[in-house]
Parts: sequence; C-alpha cells; structure tokens
Amino acid sequence: MSENTVIELDMGLPETEFDSVLANAVKPYIAQTSSSGFLLTNDRQQSINIDKTPLPPRVLGSARIPRMKVVLTLYGLDEAEVEEFMKRFNRYMHRGGG
Repeated sequence: MSENTVIELDMGLPETEFDSVLANAVKPYIAQTSSSGFLLTNDRQQSINIDKTPLPPRVLGSARIPRMKVVLTLYGLDEAEVEEFMKRFNRYMHRGGG
C-alpha cells in the first residue's frame, strides 16, 4: 500500500482564482467542497484532500500579492502518480498561463 504524501504550498493567487481553476487542474479527479477546502476522489479508490488558508498579502512596494497556504494530502498514490498529479496541478495553477 502506498504511503500518504503531504505537500505544502505558499501560493500567490486569490482564493476565488484557485477555486475557479481547480476542476481543470485536478482532472480526472472529482472535486467536492469540504469545510477547509476540497476533497478529490477518483474511480481507483484514491483521494486527495486540499486544505487552503488565506494568508496576509505579500507587499512589495506598492504591489500587494495575494497569498494562500495550500496543503495537499494524497492518499493511495505512488511516487509516479504524485508526480503526474502535481505536474498538471502546477501547470494549471501557474499564473500567466497553463
């Protein structure tokens, strides 16, 4: 059985943008909202829990960059599956393209 994998991210995007991109970023998983973020499931008995916490914005001069702590806990995925999931997730969550 695969170990659980926990990945913590400090993301520079607003929560609304994260939520609007998520469905495409996590395919083929199905996303359901949870009290702290999202629960993702697939047809292979694998799941991913996404907890998100808004953080104070990063201030650089007059620029204010939104921030959010995102913790992904991946259940039942092996190393290759985690890498594949994160490649797609990061591509879609990258600001300015993807």
